[in-house]
Amino acid sequence: MAKERSTAETPQEQKAGAAAGTLLTANARFIVPAIVLAVTFVAYMGTLRYDFVYDDVHVIVENGSVHSWRFTPRYFTEHLWFFEPGMTNYYRPIFLVWLVLNHTLFGLNPIGYHLTTVLAHLVVTLLVFHLTRRLTGDLATAAIASLLFGLHPAHIEGVAWVSGVSEPLLAIFFSGSFLCYLRYRDPDAGRGRGWLVAALALAALAVFEKETGIVLPLMIFAYELIFNTGREGRAGEDEGFMRSAPMRHLGQALGRSLPFVAVTVLYLIARVIALGAIGRTKTPLSLATLVFTWPSLLWSYVKILAWPVGLSAFYDTPYVLRPGVLDVYLPLAAIAVAGCAVWWLVPKTPAGRFALVWLILPIVPLLNLTVFGLGELVHDRYVYLPSVGFVLIVALAVRRIRVGGSVLFGLPAVQVLTVMVLACASGGALASQHIHWSSNLVLFHHSLEIAPNSKTAKGNLAEAFVVRGMYGEGARLFQELLDQDPGSSELNHNMGFALNAAGKPQEAEPYLMRAIELKPLRPDAHYLLGVVRLTMNHLDEAESPFREAVRISPDVAFYHYGLGSWFKMRGDLPGALREFELELVNNPNFAMAQDQIADIKARLGGANGPPDSAARSDRAKK
Repeated sequence: MAKERSTAETPQEQKAGAAAGTLLTANARFIVPAIVLAVTFVAYMGTLRYDFVYDDVHVIVENGSVHSWRFTPRYFTEHLWFFEPGMTNYYRPIFLVWLVLNHTLFGLNPIGYHLTTVLAHLVVTLLVFHLTRRLTGDLATAAIASLLFGLHPAHIEGVAWVSGVSEPLLAIFFSGSFLCYLRYRDPDAGRGRGWLVAALALAALAVFEKETGIVLPLMIFAYELIFNTGREGRAGEDEGFMRSAPMRHLGQALGRSLPFVAVTVLYLIARVIALGAIGRTKTPLSLATLVFTWPSLLWSYVKILAWPVGLSAFYDTPYVLRPGVLDVYLPLAAIAVAGCAVWWLVPKTPAGRFALVWLILPIVPLLNLTVFGLGELVHDRYVYLPSVGFVLIVALAVRRIRVGGSVLFGLPAVQVLTVMVLACASGGALASQHIHWSSNLVLFHHSLEIAPNSKTAKGNLAEAFVVRGMYGEGARLFQELLDQDPGSSELNHNMGFALNAAGKPQEAEPYLMRAIELKPLRPDAHYLLGVVRLTMNHLDEAESPFREAVRISPDVAFYHYGLGSWFKMRGDLPGALREFELELVNNPNFAMAQDQIADIKARLGGANGPPDSAARSDRAKK
């Protein structure tokens, strides 16, 4: 393991460093990371006032399964969207535990969720500091790497978006496990087995939080190959041993990674039980299409890491069916140039080589494009974990700069100035771009500017228009999408949603019926069809869709409330009371359901309802 050391190489620098006082002091080990964390928190402090955006409404607000701890066992035995029919590739029980914990603490107040997401990012930033310091033995390199990690704009999606917290959580468990493993391998640490147990426990949390954690055993294997501490061939050893040393080295690396392989195998078994398969194809693609698309895909990630400007929730990265200059050969050439530059900048040390592994290895699972939805190829959040390797590469490169003899804070002045420029540029890009995640309207309007061909961005912008009461704009965008894909259940549902919100239930009804025809087990379409018919006072026709929504997804918020409203309009107060009480099981803080229960109990004489129940209901609606 690398020990703490000064990196001043010339006698002049060593003398100046001794006179000025270097970073390598006892207090600096605590002061430096504290400053980095404070700067990072200030950079993201503005996100605390942001709304729930994008999937947050569906995953948190409308998802009764994260409003109560009673669903926790199902997190580990079913897929992420277990409250809805169908299958998915998402199996993330620890992420769901995180959400229910946040709901317990904050209810549906987005401030609390944003605060814990920022704090998770700060924890990762601190882990990057300690990881870099242990790999390099240099506190200055650790300070640079953690500062650049904390302020890197590519992390906006994972920090400003509540549901994006899956990336910082993965990085916490992944990096924490690796650091515990390093302590286990440190002969001076003591209690080695305790550190190994901690490393394995965190490895389990990593894979059960997000599937990318399966690369951890490979990371351990690579570390052992690069930072070999086993017995090497020495002068005087016989030739047979010299030839066998590489195989011994390989065997040791494999053996030390096996416990982590065992954790991964247990995870894969649990995943197969929950999903019915390790993974499912969402977008069938030929091998040729995969290979031809990889260059533009990888070049997109290079740009996000090295030039994080023009970031967006969506990008126009099309599938490449046949090789061409602009979509295959030019990106390949650009990647080759970038690779040569990195190889030239990074010192040929174990830490430098391992930084490259950390950058590349977590990106490898992203190459299986068949598991992603149509067009969902590139997202900023996917580089969160790989960026640990990237900032380590940049920090090592900065520490190699040696121009002039001036010293600041015990370091070459040119290095300090370079870090200041990089930090200011990153901080400026971060501050100017995280505002795009402040609300759905801002987010998707910006996304459509960056990716005008993204149907997902256009559909989400249309929905944001409708929610804001801009019904004409929303319906226009939905119609544009429907003209391109009239057989989409999602788009027919969304058009029905927009028309109903605009006060046109008669026009909304046929779209919702079409959505159900295309996808019969779509509970939200059944529920909204019931709402539309209830609005038109078609009570007899409203019962069936409400009951079907509850049958398909009995644990989803608002469905029991809709059926309860139907019972109440029919005059069946006991039936309505039962449904409203079931709604509170899924949605415990739903004030309107609470008011309905109090009102019905007062009517039935079973309880004294509050004298101003109607007024409380009005306040809940506001």
